[in-house]
Amino acid sequence: VLIATSRELPHVGYCQSMNFLAAMLLEQLEEEEAFWVLVAIADDMLKGYYTLSLLGCRVDQHVFADLIHEIMPDVSNNVDEIMCIPAVGILSYHWFLTVFVTNIHDHDTLLQIWDIFFVRGARSIFQVAVSIFQGAATALATATEMQEVSAAINDSMNALSHDSLIDAVLGSLSDVVTEERIKEKRN
Repeated sequence: VLIATSRELPHVGYCQSMNFLAAMLLEQLEEEEAFWVLVAIADDMLKGYYTLSLLGCRVDQHVFADLIHEIMPDVSNNVDEIMCIPAVGILSYHWFLTVFVTNIHDHDTLLQIWDIFFVRGARSIFQVAVSIFQGAATALATATEMQEVSAAINDSMNALSHDSLIDAVLGSLSDVVTEERIKEKRN
């Protein structure tokens, strides 16, 4: 699947994290279907993510960091201070590249995230990521060490449920993390 994708998309080739996407797709689909879905993800749904420069993903990390700073400035400022750099985007980088495959350990929750992603696109990744930070907000705002930041984020990821995902995508974050807002921040 990865070789075929790199041949179908020579401008993309093979890029880090595509193996995680392919593995997830192969769990659910036949090989040819997995190939075509991976092509759609790499060349359309997450255009620019899987290139040598990872430009699309890097831009979206800045967008995500801006969203967190606007929605939860105390959290954003504290995390950045602990890490001595603008860190929110760095913490979520792999979430976006793998659509949470390597981070959400409950398989049913991961499948729900992917279902939402295929219906609502990249915006859903932002919404789930913001939801994770919201779930960890109290601990992140008072953390003093990187280990506390990691633990708070992991605890929030592990607490994701069907209801919290639906709320993030259709409820509380549907008006906050909009396609228009993301597009505006990307420009």
